[in-house]
Amino acid sequence: MGFAMPLASRAGEWRARAGHLLVPAKQADQYGEDGSDEDAEAGGAEAEEQDENDGEDDGVQLLGDRQGVLGVMVRAPGDDVPVTVTIRGDAIVEASTFSGTLDNEGTAYAIFPKIKYKYDVLIKNKQPVPVSVTFQVEIGEEDAEEQTVTMTLRSLNDCPFTIFQAGGGITDVSFVFAAYVNEQHPFVDKLLREALDGGAVDSFTGYQSSEAAEV
Repeated sequence: MGFAMPLASRAGEWRARAGHLLVPAKQADQYGEDGSDEDAEAGGAEAEEQDENDGEDDGVQLLGDRQGVLGVMVRAPGDDVPVTVTIRGDAIVEASTFSGTLDNEGTAYAIFPKIKYKYDVLIKNKQPVPVSVTFQVEIGEEDAEEQTVTMTLRSLNDCPFTIFQAGGGITDVSFVFAAYVNEQHPFVDKLLREALDGGAVDSFTGYQSSEAAEV
């Protein structure tokens, strides 16, 4: 699930991971007109599952940003091994670093640095564009290794509404559409007025109602 590109390290094994907004360029054609992508959406779902399982998912320990979508998977080569992960993407993110310790030999760790997004750039993006993201990992006293991946940056306006799980299951997340509604947009008042004038409803009560279904 999610993006994974293996890379053998002298000190251990690690692989890059990404989520919804950033998709490997070779997978970009999997998007439909709805803007959804199985691998990217599943990557986001996996991060949520890890959060619910208190950082444990089939033995994988979560380090760093629990809501992160850019990170690496590392298998510890020994006990109490220091690790530093840095992610750079000059076009969209500033250099973002996580430093910590891999406590147990043989354990897999998903490490997500707190990403310093360039929000002014992200909000201006209206269509899929290619970007380069560099993942750098330093384990123990070994030299840092890095890999640069060409990815496709999706617009913030692309709303995911279905997650295709690796095992074949489907999760409906259409409720996410509500997060894309700007309540202050003038079109909202126009739409509500048209519904009232057309007789579709006689009133909008919303949060003024005591009925949970209406709210």
